[in-house]
Amino acid sequence: MSQRTLFEKWEQAGLSLSPDNPIVKLTYKREYFDIDAMRPGGRKVTTITDDGKVVIKEYKAGSRKVYSTKTTTCSKVAFDALCDRLEYCIETAKKWDMWVDDCSEELKIFYKYSRVQIVDRGLGNNDIDIGTIMHEFFKLLGKENND
Repeated sequence: MSQRTLFEKWEQAGLSLSPDNPIVKLTYKREYFDIDAMRPGGRKVTTITDDGKVVIKEYKAGSRKVYSTKTTTCSKVAFDALCDRLEYCIETAKKWDMWVDDCSEELKIFYKYSRVQIVDRGLGNNDIDIGTIMHEFFKLLGKENND
């Protein structure tokens, strides 16, 4: 007669030690580099929450003060689809591209229970990467709000 551990009993009952941490907020930051002045340029920070609120803040070069703020909304379905695509991309990532251009991008994923994951735009596989997913979402968001 073999003794099962507590973990094996939990797995058999369908319980998990680490429950899924649903995403509650995404923050996507894009910073530009001014090649002419050889210093950091403007910055755009987009925050998307699970209730569908989207806040886009733009900053001028060399300033920490917000230059412009735009607020819009997205549907819960669109937010969940975005989160699913991001999680799938992170899980199947096989490469980390080293982009050489005049900007940098960073995605912060805030989960329930205070877990935060920071991802750069180059993470992905041969088909898709984080930056492409976010830019496609912004295009769809613009079309959705113009209709």
